[in-house]
Amino acid sequence: MIFLIQGDRFPHDVEQMTQMTWLKLNDSKLEQVPDELSRCANLEHLQMAHNQLTSVHGELSDLPRLRSVIVRDNNLKTAGIPTDIFRMKDLTIIDLSRNQLREVPTNMEYAKGAIVLNLSHNNIETIPNSVCANLIDLLFLDLSNNKLDMLPPQIRRLSMLQSLKLSNNPLNHFQLKQLPSMTSLSVLHMSNTNRTLDNIPPTLDDMHNLRDVDFSENSLPTVPEALFKLRNLRKLNLSGNRIEKLNMAEGDWEHLETLNMSHNRLTVLPDCLVKLTRLSRLYASNNELTFEGIPSGIGKLVQMTVLHLSYNRLELVPEGISRCVKLQKLKLDHNRLITLPEGIHLLPDLKTLDLHENENLVVPPKPNDARKKLAFYNIDFSLEHQVQ
Repeated sequence: MIFLIQGDRFPHDVEQMTQMTWLKLNDSKLEQVPDELSRCANLEHLQMAHNQLTSVHGELSDLPRLRSVIVRDNNLKTAGIPTDIFRMKDLTIIDLSRNQLREVPTNMEYAKGAIVLNLSHNNIETIPNSVCANLIDLLFLDLSNNKLDMLPPQIRRLSMLQSLKLSNNPLNHFQLKQLPSMTSLSVLHMSNTNRTLDNIPPTLDDMHNLRDVDFSENSLPTVPEALFKLRNLRKLNLSGNRIEKLNMAEGDWEHLETLNMSHNRLTVLPDCLVKLTRLSRLYASNNELTFEGIPSGIGKLVQMTVLHLSYNRLELVPEGISRCVKLQKLKLDHNRLITLPEGIHLLPDLKTLDLHENENLVVPPKPNDARKKLAFYNIDFSLEHQVQ
């Protein structure tokens, strides 16, 4: 049985439902765990997120079949978490995020069946060696938004880990040397973690599964060389660095779908960018791009749905943008635009066109025969088509 309960009272009828296995008490204004909860001995999944709990002692210990405990966004401190729940053999999902923890709860190393551990948005300063040494079945680990300066070397034992989120921690003494041993890793988020070219591994050749990488807000002067060799990368965020040039070569990032290079120092986007035929989202706002810095062949990015070029130095944009026929959102605000390609009016899916703060801009009138001209902008310019 599954129940979703709202309000600050525990309904009397639910107390009698001893076979209940799933209970949600989210957004219920709870300040303490209801005493009646201890009667639900068959409960396997418990959610008490977005409340005002300061302690979950007592009642949770009486629920021996618990498989998931989700108590994020409360007022829990470490002393308010019972240490015996981590010895429950079926416990697989632990979410204690957005609380007031200053350290990892005692006995967490005994939760050896855990596959999801979320301790993000707390005030944790250290991770015990025993946690990484024993929780070797973890698939998802989120330690972001804490005060961690170091991670234990035993983190290399998490060879099954698929998602590792460490953003917004100092991590001044974490060199990432253990990273290449995590060959199952698909998601790596390390925004604002004091990354430099010296504390990112020079090669990530064995990390074939990496698909989502975030190294934003790290003041990197260039793109780390190891990132170019990630063949299966789908999403890359390098915004908020000091990158002046994107030194990619033809063949790099063939499967990339989202690229965020906003808030850097780019003056040019490389011509080979147009070879990324799967690219659907490109964010390059807050750079120093001019008309000459936008590839003339940008119209080849036919999968593009979102293009952000705000806060640059653009006076014109290439006519090829009009051939990105799937474009839905185009941001060109805060530039120096004088005019736009007439074909902008012919983009069939365009829902958002942001042009504000271009004081000298004169928008060309919308063509009268839009259908006829749209056929021109949908021409296949490939070599194969031209040969035919």
